[in-house]
Order: sequence, then C-alpha cells, then structure tokens
Amino acid sequence: MKIGADFEPFFREEQVMTLTVDYDQPVSEYFLRGKYEETPHYPDARIPNTYRGVGTAVKPILLLKLKAPATTETILAEMERFRLRPVGAHELLSIGAHDPIIQVKNQIVGLGAIWNGSLEGPYALALAFYLARRRVVFTWPHRSVRHEWQTNVLFAATPLAA
Repeated sequence: MKIGADFEPFFREEQVMTLTVDYDQPVSEYFLRGKYEETPHYPDARIPNTYRGVGTAVKPILLLKLKAPATTETILAEMERFRLRPVGAHELLSIGAHDPIIQVKNQIVGLGAIWNGSLEGPYALALAFYLARRRVVFTWPHRSVRHEWQTNVLFAATPLAA
C-alpha cells in the first residue's frame, strides 16, 4: 500500500507507518511506552488481547480518513472489503509511542481496541489530545447503531493476513 492510495469512494489514506508490535507484552506496558498523560484504569483486565501468543511482528499501519460520515458497521465492512482490519490495542498504542505528535493533529480510533468496562460498552479506544493532554479515551460504544462517525477523525487499520 502506498501513501495517498485512494479507497474509493469510502476512505482516503492519510499516512502509513511500519511499527514493531510485541503482542505478548501486557497492554499496560504500551500505556507506559506511549507516555500518555491520561489513561483508563486497569487496562490489562479490561482490554482483551486477542493476539496473545503471536509474539513480535512488524506491521504496516494505515491511518484512514472517511470521505463522508459513516456508522461503525459500515466502516468495518469497508475495511474488510479492502482486506484491512481495525487495529487492536497494542497496535493503536504503538502509534502514539512511535509518534507522540500525531494524536495532537487528529483523533485516531482503533475499532479493534476494545474496552470492556462499561454497562453500555464495549467501547473502542482512541488516541486524542484535548485540554493540552495526550490521552487514551473511550469512543462511542463499539457497535453502536446510534452513532455516525464524522470525517474529522482517523481510523487505524492494518492489512489482513494472507
């Protein structure tokens, strides 16, 4: 995939980065590496690691911008159509550790980075910057049909394994 690839008519690729991700590390370690100024409590208990046992992998991460508002279900279906999957927690937190400034410019949502700590949840996690602090925040309930994402956020994805 190259920078500037056009996933017509749905996404526009904003940036591509290659990150080394250790899926066997506790997610709390990734919170520390990213030096986030505000994070959820008890991340290891509330964020499932669906890739445990994979070890360390080098992953291309694409940051995608919507061309029009869309629901979570539509975004996930379009990612699958383009042979992409949303990033998990380890991958999302690696983005902020690799480039701390990137979340100052845009909120970055990881629809595969799930927080299971709420009665309404689960929620997807996002990297955000507000009130002059780099934060890991909860977004709308992961499969919420009530919410339509706007074009001012980036969605992090990685290619599906062949």
